[in-house]
Amino acid sequence: MPQFDHPEFQRLAACLGPDVQATSQRSFDLVFDDDLPVTVSLHPNGTDVAIDVWCYDAAKLVGAPRTAVVDTLLLLNQTVRSGQPRAIGLHSRGFVVVHARQAMNQ
Repeated sequence: MPQFDHPEFQRLAACLGPDVQATSQRSFDLVFDDDLPVTVSLHPNGTDVAIDVWCYDAAKLVGAPRTAVVDTLLLLNQTVRSGQPRAIGLHSRGFVVVHARQAMNQ
């Protein structure tokens, strides 16, 4: 088991089992079958954790598809940071769907 410099973060990592792979004194990865990790990091405030779920390797995207993906991700980031209610999902036909809800008077 990797050693972390924060006791509570150490306990969190220990409870997740043997798949924890330390990436630093304050972060670890969980690697699943698709080789895309989930990175868990201790926030600088020492009480929160940040969780990054690596969903897709977009290195092969070029041209217009890459531009569309980058623009969409930047828009989603702006929306999330503004606190607006949004959800992202995957339809059974393989389509990624972004759902939004807003009052009609806004």
